[in-house]
Amino acid sequence: MTVEKVFLSLFSHCWHRVTQAVWRKYPNDLNPNVKTMDVLERHVDDEGRLHTTRLVGTEGLLPSWVCNVIGMSNLGYAYEHSVVDPVKKTMIIGSRNMTLSGFVDVEETLTYTQHEDNDK
Repeated sequence: MTVEKVFLSLFSHCWHRVTQAVWRKYPNDLNPNVKTMDVLERHVDDEGRLHTTRLVGTEGLLPSWVCNVIGMSNLGYAYEHSVVDPVKKTMIIGSRNMTLSGFVDVEETLTYTQHEDNDK
């Protein structure tokens, strides 16, 4: 079964400020479940786009008693790849769970673009 949800948000800030906030969102005292954010690879391609691959570790994936019963850690991992294009002013982030991927696959794609009415 596939479930797809689409959300649209309009931030009243310039593209540069929004994308900077995305990079700085973890660690965050308001979301203490994110425990690790490790950069695995980063490079700039021939078109000037920044590619980054990160491993995200979150705690509290399942209740602790469930983890004890099935014998797994309470720390779950996700793979994240992002591409930032400063010329087109786009940032695309794709992530996919690694933990419990044999039971459930969760994929998320976030796309940040400059609004057509904002030329900054």
